[in-house]
Amino acid sequence: MTNIHQIDLDSMALTAVPPLETDPSAVGSATQTSSISEAERVFYGQGSVSGEVTSAGGVATGQSYYRLTIDLSQPQNYVFTGVFNSSRLNEGDVTSWDVRLAAENTPLTPIFAFRETDPIALYQPGTLQPGRYEFLISVAAISTLAGGTASATEDFRLEFSDLPAAPTPEPASLLLLGSGVGLLAVRRRRAAARALTANSN
Repeated sequence: MTNIHQIDLDSMALTAVPPLETDPSAVGSATQTSSISEAERVFYGQGSVSGEVTSAGGVATGQSYYRLTIDLSQPQNYVFTGVFNSSRLNEGDVTSWDVRLAAENTPLTPIFAFRETDPIALYQPGTLQPGRYEFLISVAAISTLAGGTASATEDFRLEFSDLPAAPTPEPASLLLLGSGVGLLAVRRRRAAARALTANSN
């Protein structure tokens, strides 16, 4: 039984703004795929974006989003892992990767938030208390100068697991502890008896 309820949304945003000419001078593209394994409480996905300008005056943008709303009924450990790769041909090319997890009632103070422009691999573990959370991840590539090409890919995974149960003492440990306490009591009594005998002599 899972205690995570989700609403997921894959979306793509694509814009290409050519100059006032008959031939387009900018091309942008974006893709986003995701999967959910409720039995394992794992959310994962991949995205790729690109923007290419073939002549002056064009601007190309590709951007993809993944948004997830998570309701937790009990505390959960989580692990976020993600890999971002990007390439840029000239100074008019920009790539970015935004990752954010925040409680619904405190969106301005995220549990974690990353904004990267260069390739990176991230690993972020933690624990969430019961409540509603928003997870958002987006990747973008923008090209603004002729001859430019910006591209980026992402691969991410958000996984939840139950907190480990508090350890309970084993019967053998309790027996050993009781024996030790009993032995100490016997030694104290004998020492007290010896001291009493020595004082009376």
